Amino acid sequence: HRDRLQEDKQPLRVVSYNILADQNASRDVNRDADDMIYSHCKLDDIVKWRRHPLIVHEILQYQGDIVCLQEVDRDVFDGLLQPCLKAHGYQGYYSEKGLDDASGIREGCAIFWSLDVFESVRLPDMK
Repeated sequence: HRDRLQEDKQPLRVVSYNILADQNASRDVNRDADDMIYSHCKLDDIVKWRRHPLIVHEILQYQGDIVCLQEVDRDVFDGLLQPCLKAHGYQGYYSEKGLDDASGIREGCAIFWSLDVFESVRLPDMK
């Protein structure tokens, strides 16, 4: 880590969210109201085009030094989270749950760290 944490004695701020992978959220689309997993939510509110901008806004408002996200779709990491958070001074890493394409699992976890607090790393060294 950088000197800021040692010099300023500021606490480390960690943000953690399960952002609900689209493959899980979309399970309710063709279900009856009695059989829905997210029956407490309107379908219009759980679609990713509605949720994702709100999630990014929320994450940035907390100004976390470390951001940990679960149930992240690969395309959401590559197309939204990585570019948005990079523009705000974060570096990130994504790890998918599925071991191969046959597993059917298309989501994983992402971690981002503030480059104001931590040093940049070579992503190949993360594996």
